[in-house]
Amino acid sequence: MISEEELPSVLAHMREEIKFLDELTVDMLKFITSMQEHKKIEEINLQKFLDDEVFIILEKRENIVFINGVKNSFIIKFNKMDLKKVCINILTNALKFTNNGYIKVYTEKDNIFFENSGEKIDEKYKEKIFEPFFTISKSKNRKKSGFGLGLSIVNNLCHNNKYKCYLHSSHIEKTIFNIKPKEEIK
Repeated sequence: MISEEELPSVLAHMREEIKFLDELTVDMLKFITSMQEHKKIEEINLQKFLDDEVFIILEKRENIVFINGVKNSFIIKFNKMDLKKVCINILTNALKFTNNGYIKVYTEKDNIFFENSGEKIDEKYKEKIFEPFFTISKSKNRKKSGFGLGLSIVNNLCHNNKYKCYLHSSHIEKTIFNIKPKEEIK
């Protein structure tokens, strides 16, 4: 069906497609497990947690500064693995869409804010970005656009821990996501 000369490029393309299907399967499993609610809730010092378990595993770039603006006294009641997935997901998205500047996590009252100097998210996508398989990027580059499950997973994990995640604001200068306890939401 194909010539001997075409075989290496066809096989390389097949490997890429298999890798894509593998990544999609892993993301789907993450999405499904993010809907499970029966997990142990712990008191977590967010500042220490970010320094010890989150920032250290994120990709480092010369032109992006990570800022931990969380007060040392800030404690959140959350499942530890869920919180790690939430933070990594939001911060990895920020890394994808920030070419230079900063990525900052800070708190006010019971709210956690994830702020970055990356690309603006249009107001019309404010709710849609949390829907499964929705991506803003029209790029066919899967590394940049992903599968559209990350923020859906974040949403499920926050819900399971009695929190809500939403896009607080997005402007040319900065984008801010907010996680807040559900009882604070009006």
